[in-house]
Amino acid sequence: ANQKTPTSVKFPSFLPTAAGLILFVTTTRAGDWLDQSYVTIDVGPAFTQNFDVDSSSVNVADVVTRSIKPGIRGDLTFGHSLGPHWALEFETGVSWNPGSNPSDDLYQIPFLLNARYRVLLNDNWTIDLRAGPGGVYTKLGAVALPSFPFFPPREVDLAGFALACQAGAGVNYRISPRAELNLDYKFLGSFWHSWESQILTITGEMRGFTAEADTIFTHSVLLSLTLKF
Repeated sequence: ANQKTPTSVKFPSFLPTAAGLILFVTTTRAGDWLDQSYVTIDVGPAFTQNFDVDSSSVNVADVVTRSIKPGIRGDLTFGHSLGPHWALEFETGVSWNPGSNPSDDLYQIPFLLNARYRVLLNDNWTIDLRAGPGGVYTKLGAVALPSFPFFPPREVDLAGFALACQAGAGVNYRISPRAELNLDYKFLGSFWHSWESQILTITGEMRGFTAEADTIFTHSVLLSLTLKF
């Protein structure tokens, strides 16, 4: 019987060269992108202004002013420089402020996209101006229920997401070609907070409960360290 000789598949001779060129270009571009990227870690005191919480259930409403004490904020920022002056940043973190009572804590977790503009003073000193939109996840402790028949006195913790924006400025000192020390001021504002929950009354009836806050403003002064890749 006639046996067929296996045929080998021959690839064009230019394919290894093309593959090597693509890998080289990709690696080079990734390296260039990382060379223009940086990460910033900061921590410092946070001062949140007192704000009103409007809580309601059925036809009963109650407005309570939350007294907020100084707390602490920490952030993690990933940035990419677009040139000597402009950069884009994604920022997240957490801030905590105690209230007038042990259970009145306020937690805020921002998610922000910032544009940064850098003013070059000399080889070591620079000034940053930044602003950007985003959102903030807010957890508000010990929200008092409105007082009306069949509600025993109690409190609930509420959490939700709201729109936010931030603006700030800072001064930076270069301690090495890839590291900076920064002192920043940040103003974070979040708007139109609305939290909803279902409350079980002593009669076994489920009633809707809502709480709202128009604005929450937080001022922070942060010491930070920026590291370039």
